[in-house]
Amino acid sequence: ALGVRRLLVLTNPDPTNWVIAHLSNVDKIALANSPYPSVPTLLADARLKAVDALAREVAGDLSSIRSASAYAEVEMHVRQHQADRMRDVVATAAQVLRDRLDVQNGLASLPSGTDIGHDISQQLDNLVFTNFISATPDPWYSRMPRWVQAMSLRLDAWRTNPGRDATQQALIDEVEADYADLCDRQPPGPLTPEVEEIGFLVEELRLSLFAQQLRTAVPVSAKRIRTAIAKVS
Repeated sequence: ALGVRRLLVLTNPDPTNWVIAHLSNVDKIALANSPYPSVPTLLADARLKAVDALAREVAGDLSSIRSASAYAEVEMHVRQHQADRMRDVVATAAQVLRDRLDVQNGLASLPSGTDIGHDISQQLDNLVFTNFISATPDPWYSRMPRWVQAMSLRLDAWRTNPGRDATQQALIDEVEADYADLCDRQPPGPLTPEVEEIGFLVEELRLSLFAQQLRTAVPVSAKRIRTAIAKVS
């Protein structure tokens, strides 16, 4: 599947310059403040994600592409739509990075050694890292701006009611411990989509606890997540 994706990147025109030309100045500034080593590296990763998503719309499992005719069908779809899709992917990344900066500024204003500061810093690092664009599958990638925005909202709420935040944090800690145990029991290598999905449900649970006004994408609760963990186990 990764080989097919790479071949699609190599055999189709590169829309990166077009995408850059259609970015706002605000987005361009945001892209310069990322964990990627450079903006071109970020854009290349965004193109990978766009190509991968478009190819899967046609073929599903890319490893099933075993003939020239099957490849040609996927290649045509990618060629026709990759510029617009890459622009959307980059716009989402820019929003995530703008919100990330707001969170980092909020964390900097906290007293040192606070539990909320440690938790949010860890959550942010787990979500936004080098290659986070291609590493975050759809449809969860489009949810990332809300997850990061929720961190800022949580910081605001903590300042007025730290006790409530501590109670909610205790619930998150329990669920994340259960999920960590599940991940530890998996064989070496990438997590299966079923196990990975539960990790994103934990992010939605955080949203429901700390920023209800942003609304979750799916019904979620600690009980539902534990049921999903038990099913995968």
